[in-house]
Amino acid sequence: PQRVSLRHGDRQLEVTYRFERQALASLGVDGAEFETPQLHSVSEGRVDLAVGGVRRQLDVRLQTAATTGTSSSADSEPVLVSVSGRHGTVTFERAPRFTEPGSMLEAGSTIATMPGTIVAVNVAVGDEVNAGDVLLVMEAMKMELSIAATTAGVVTAVAVAAGDTVDAGAVLVIVDEIDAD
Repeated sequence: PQRVSLRHGDRQLEVTYRFERQALASLGVDGAEFETPQLHSVSEGRVDLAVGGVRRQLDVRLQTAATTGTSSSADSEPVLVSVSGRHGTVTFERAPRFTEPGSMLEAGSTIATMPGTIVAVNVAVGDEVNAGDVLLVMEAMKMELSIAATTAGVVTAVAVAAGDTVDAGAVLVIVDEIDAD
């Protein structure tokens, strides 16, 4: 099934749906499947569907980052989804389909900027490092790249070993920044 993550206040919802032969075959929210969903029509801004024998006509309005004034990696991706029907209007915030690499990482994470192979790991958990210290060496595109610490701190995790192949965006090392107090 296709998945869409929506947030309403503090509640996160996952809507799933699946089409077969151009007909709505399944519809669910947070793992609960609706009985006998039937899609009567969809047009820009309007959805007409029946769930469990009850027909509903809903107006749907999408707002993008460009219209809401928020920044997004894909300004054409809907940010807010407003659904209006006989019983009122509910507005959801749509979670991005594809997150930017690094946006969901633990603070202090060092990531691979491109796919490659780890040649050497120069640190271990518990080591203190200074900004600019080489944490590891990676081979990518027939070049050896020295991956350096961006801040002074203590190494709290090493996610790779020499010989490992990594994808772009993979976490390599986490450095917990030392307070300057």
